[in-house]
Amino acid sequence: MEYASLVREVKRGKVRPVYFFYGEEPFFAQEFIRLLRECWLETAAAELQVHRFPAEVFVEDATTLEDVIQLAYTGSFFASRRLIVAHIDHLVTSRGREGAEKRKRREAEVTALLNYAEQPAPEVVLVLVAANTDRRLQAFQRLRRCAASVACEPLTPRELVTWLQQRAREQGYQLSEEAARLLAEAVEDNLTMAEHELAKLLTYADSTRQLDAALVRQLVPASLSTDIFQLVDAVAAGDVDTACRLLRRFALRNEPFARILYMLARQFRLIWQVKLLSARGLGPKEIASRQRLHPFVVRKALQQARHFTAAQLARALEILLAADIDLKTGRWEPRLGLELLAVKLARQAKTSELVQRSLGE
Repeated sequence: MEYASLVREVKRGKVRPVYFFYGEEPFFAQEFIRLLRECWLETAAAELQVHRFPAEVFVEDATTLEDVIQLAYTGSFFASRRLIVAHIDHLVTSRGREGAEKRKRREAEVTALLNYAEQPAPEVVLVLVAANTDRRLQAFQRLRRCAASVACEPLTPRELVTWLQQRAREQGYQLSEEAARLLAEAVEDNLTMAEHELAKLLTYADSTRQLDAALVRQLVPASLSTDIFQLVDAVAAGDVDTACRLLRRFALRNEPFARILYMLARQFRLIWQVKLLSARGLGPKEIASRQRLHPFVVRKALQQARHFTAAQLARALEILLAADIDLKTGRWEPRLGLELLAVKLARQAKTSELVQRSLGE
């Protein structure tokens, strides 16, 4: 189902007995649980009405889904309404080879949940959450059909911009397109962080209730990762002036030189990895899943990989390794050394561009 539809239902006082939130973006499940606490539970006894079961308790065999269901059916002396949150990654994630006993137990847990969904306990809402899923599994398919299910996927950069503008409008503010884009880049697609930074912008907005790019630049610090993306973009374009300007910005913020070098090497290593995997025929989603990366990070790395051949990336990593050794052994002054490093990497990109043109790539 659509997340927005379920939110509207809860705000109107309608709740469903079982919800299933699955996917890599935890914000939606967390926000929905907060909404249930605020709109459905009896606030005077809210802490006594919420029961949480993290994924670890199931993996460590500290409890089972049968225990959770038994709790749902057991009445409470403190409040009539209760909210139970269970993280069930162990039921919907491929485990490879497992013993017959473990497999039988998992099947029993899935069956117990399906039976519960058919005859849920009154005045109880059960929220199932799974960050890691194998959607080919029969268990996943059956659970998705028996509950009000929401796919919680990371937003694309364009979707995040739209989402931020919508969140601002809901509170009576106007967030400009440029401001939303700058905010999206700063939070790196982290919705929890985006919500926090947006709240800060709303607090400092003037009486016009207009949020512009200048306010974002003033109040929302750009992350080092975002600046590293920009630095690699500049290097890939052979833009030495922009690359050096970004490095000077790092220095003004007192970013540790060793960390800058580490992040730069990490990004080039990532570009090299996704380029090799893409050459083997893997798509962005497959690469993100295989490397356990955010889809946005993979898309950005693939864009940057177009500027380099695999050989040029390997050479760039050699240059970065030599720079790391020089920094740690004190052979060069860090700030000047990093700027010289940016020049070397930019020359690599220019050389790569000439090679690709000559090959007709």
